[in-house]
Amino acid sequence: MGNDQLFKKRDKKENYGRKNKNLSPKSRILIVCEGKTEVFYIDDLIKDFSIDKKVIYLIVSKDATEGNDPDKSDRSKPNGSDLQSLIKYAEDNKEKFDYIFCVCDKDAWGGQAFISVIKQAEGSGIRMIVSEPCFEYWILLHFEYTTEGFQRMPGEKYSDRVISSIKKHISSYEKGNRSQDIYKQLKGKMENAIKNSKMSFEGAKNDSKINTKTNFHDLIEFLRDLVSKKC
Repeated sequence: MGNDQLFKKRDKKENYGRKNKNLSPKSRILIVCEGKTEVFYIDDLIKDFSIDKKVIYLIVSKDATEGNDPDKSDRSKPNGSDLQSLIKYAEDNKEKFDYIFCVCDKDAWGGQAFISVIKQAEGSGIRMIVSEPCFEYWILLHFEYTTEGFQRMPGEKYSDRVISSIKKHISSYEKGNRSQDIYKQLKGKMENAIKNSKMSFEGAKNDSKINTKTNFHDLIEFLRDLVSKKC
């Protein structure tokens, strides 16, 4: 089963922005991420949406922690930034949270192995937000729609080619730099990113040759739904 089949199967699951009937001021949200850039972006997004005033939330990676969880300073962090470490951390903490997301990259994972890990996580109630090849693709979609393969050269990281494209729009972009306030730089282009993200997701379902895609828009729609809740 190819990676496009994974996207077809996941499309049949619930829309993440519609299954929040039990939201209350005591709701708790856990978002585990592979990298610091994702943690900083999502934290600024939640604050901008004023969700931090409605729910308890924790965003965590191996190297960064944000959120208003009163226990966050006492909580451990994932033992690694690899996907299996993140999923284990989420599974170990799932009884403490009402909604759990894992924001991850496809990058070096092989097709069937990746599908198996994703299915395991979703079977545990973890909502998977996957970008291929990396989170920076979501950032790039704020400026342009592309299904370029971003094939890396020897010695390059999976994100290097995507970052080169981002720098055509934000010349000072630096991965994992909190001080650059990447969310604030991008927020005015969010609707464009959502539109392009959905296009990439649909394109991957319909064309197995497309291997550049993300469903980060699912997390945005979930958070927007929280904004609309009167709790």
